[in-house]
Amino acid sequence: MKILVLSSYNHSFNNRLPEIETFVGLQKQDAEVTVMAKGISESLDYYRKNGIEVIEDSPRKKIDSEYISRVKEKIVNENYDILHLLYGNTLRNGILAAFGTKVKVVAYFGSTSLHWHDITAYAKFLNPRVDKILCNSKHVTAHVKKQLLFNKEKATLVYKCFDTGWYKEYDPFNFEQIGIPKDSVIVTSVARNTKVKGVKYFLESTYHIPPGKNVHFVHVGKYMDKPNIKKLIENSPYRDNIHILGYRTDAIELIKGSDIYVQTSLDEGLGRAISEACMLKKPVVMTDAGGCTELIEANKGGFISELKKPKSIGENITKLIDDKDLRETMGASAYSYIHDNFNINTAVQNTYTEYRKLLG
Repeated sequence: MKILVLSSYNHSFNNRLPEIETFVGLQKQDAEVTVMAKGISESLDYYRKNGIEVIEDSPRKKIDSEYISRVKEKIVNENYDILHLLYGNTLRNGILAAFGTKVKVVAYFGSTSLHWHDITAYAKFLNPRVDKILCNSKHVTAHVKKQLLFNKEKATLVYKCFDTGWYKEYDPFNFEQIGIPKDSVIVTSVARNTKVKGVKYFLESTYHIPPGKNVHFVHVGKYMDKPNIKKLIENSPYRDNIHILGYRTDAIELIKGSDIYVQTSLDEGLGRAISEACMLKKPVVMTDAGGCTELIEANKGGFISELKKPKSIGENITKLIDDKDLRETMGASAYSYIHDNFNINTAVQNTYTEYRKLLG
């Protein structure tokens, strides 16, 4: 089985690790994988180290006729069975390259932003040339099926999966560097300040935590310099214990050095930072935001709070602040659940199975 992957690796290696390890796992079976992409050398070199051919090529615009010709030529001349498309412009251009060939087209989807009434969707995921859409959670799969007017079985669940050993070598961040006392309980959240990420509910949850707790709140992510965010912090009874760190490249270390992880999104396809927290044995407080709730057993690996309800969020954080044993028990449960149910080997096998179904 020959697989041509079109992707982009401009994000961090950790960000793309589940995807990368899936294709490496397929290469170790009887698949022959070629990756056509540009990006950071760490990702591309990792592919090469594992015997995967890498062609450093990517589209320069939404419709790049020269790139389309190069992809089509490779598909035809080297008889690829599967064209696996990931992200933006590689998806649009890859679909056009597939027309007139026998290759089966597989696309990855990981959010709930697809809509049948959006005309631009028919140049991508809703294009009839796409044979299969691999969705990263039950929540996303159900959403995509609703947008498919015909052949709803194109949408298939293949969980994004992980290896709980990935982050063992990372050292926990020393929060004393930023003035947090060593004996404090540290609550961390990682998210860009966009509407769907619901960062304001994380800050407002501090209003509902009883005063005087030995707790500090750390937020990591872009766009936190907005006036409404500053006002929310100023009005918090824990304003002196809220630390806004902005964009960081050491989110893994920061989560690992924390005691509790919190995500207050309005919608999540699955939830990368939550999965990382679970792999790092941290108890999670999350909102009932879709796919993220599939990552833990409620009330075992953490608490699932109501959407847009900072009081509910704050009460659940308080339970964990007050009980170290509960934090450790829930963290261990979160780790075990993700290890048993989201193992990277399962993602490899399920992806391989979907390829085989397409090829008959």
